[in-house]
Amino acid sequence: MAQTKLILPIKNLYTIYRKARELFLEILLPAPDKKRLTHSALDKFKNFASNIAFQFNYGLPLNSGVAKPHRTHAIVRDDILLTNIYRSGLDFIECCCMDGYLSWRFSGPRLKYMFNSITANDIDKRNACKVAAISLAFDLDTKIIHGDMSNLVGRYDICTVLGSTDFLDAPLTILRHIIKYNIKKGGVVYADFRCHPRANFHPRHPSYDDTSMRLYREGVGMPFGMLALQISNSAGIGFINHPEKYTSSLFYRYDDILRFLMAIKEVKNVRTISLEDVETSLISITMAVFAIHIY
Repeated sequence: MAQTKLILPIKNLYTIYRKARELFLEILLPAPDKKRLTHSALDKFKNFASNIAFQFNYGLPLNSGVAKPHRTHAIVRDDILLTNIYRSGLDFIECCCMDGYLSWRFSGPRLKYMFNSITANDIDKRNACKVAAISLAFDLDTKIIHGDMSNLVGRYDICTVLGSTDFLDAPLTILRHIIKYNIKKGGVVYADFRCHPRANFHPRHPSYDDTSMRLYREGVGMPFGMLALQISNSAGIGFINHPEKYTSSLFYRYDDILRFLMAIKEVKNVRTISLEDVETSLISITMAVFAIHIY
């Protein structure tokens, strides 16, 4: 009982700290101001947005989307801003950008000193069109790459691969390729994974077919994971960013991911910036977010 009473105040204190940090960063380094949109630009964007679903709405009155970003994107956003607050001239790329939240957020008026270039990449043309539309509406200078992130050209200081590793048949292989060929010396890659639940071996999620789950590994010398077929629901907003070519999801153990990343010779160290166990009647997974630092 005493331990429970102690844990609750600690969680409350962390929540207060996180909200205060977000407010501090929003005041010091604000996002693009929606009030600066012209009526014409806003009307054009709303007309475009009426025909496609969004998960994040940029604070605009759209038919879909929410005003707050996904928790993982918020965690990575704050880590990037806080760890680079005194740096300048950085080249940033948001792989599997979906709605392009981070590309949009890092285009704020006071962040031009920090970022030399901002690039958004996605294999799904719908998502590339979203970023193009929001960049036009806010008058942003976002470069857009429509294509597979395993074929990227160029090197970047900061790369994010969020909300996508569970769609890929070979997420660790692709991540290793990006680390080797697309990151500058001293750069960092942020990636999140849906892992095996730490409390038990069997991951559970309503978007995956439990009966299809089997052992799988990407190649020789790679760790074993659990592969499950995805249950398609094209009408659901959760699948609006889901490339049609990906039909399965791969779960790894958290420790196996960490060991694999640390064994890549270009990797200096790996920080786990978030590790959360999600246990409900329908879901049993561990969510991990890594910051992978390169020599």
